[in-house]
Amino acid sequence: MAKIGIFTKDDLASTGPVTAMIRLEHAGIKPGINMLYALVGALEGEHWQEVARLQKGELLLALDAARELDKL
Repeated sequence: MAKIGIFTKDDLASTGPVTAMIRLEHAGIKPGINMLYALVGALEGEHWQEVARLQKGELLLALDAARELDKL
């Protein structure tokens, strides 16, 4: 995450998991969707699989929307 300027949990919280994913993609890193769940889990103190189970649809929509906005 240092490659995209995220060094601490506070950095991640201020950036947001979805924006962090977009930044990773811009840095040439191809994170899997589980990375998004893990980032959210790190902020919420939840296991990534629990995040995926409970928030999968919401997070996928948010990531897709962010990618579309990034294209503009």
